[in-house]
Amino acid sequence: MPRKLCYSFHFFELFFHASLSPAVTIGGVWPPEGIRLEETLDAFMLPLVNTVVLLTSGVALVAAHRAIIAGCRPIVLNGLYIAISLGILFS
Repeated sequence: MPRKLCYSFHFFELFFHASLSPAVTIGGVWPPEGIRLEETLDAFMLPLVNTVVLLTSGVALVAAHRAIIAGCRPIVLNGLYIAISLGILFS
């Protein structure tokens, strides 16, 4: 496994470990005491949409990169346009 992918995996592993088995120091509950449930985001609303938008823009960017290597200018322009548009939508 490449190092960069390995580091990303460990970040998510630590997050899921902290949320699925919370430490005693935060009261053994997730979210920690003192954070109202109304203040937290529903993971299946905005975060899910943003994740899909980012993954789709990444796919468009990879397609544009491969089109650059193949020398196909129209696909390059379309891929970059889609990736930039999705980046603006995400922001």
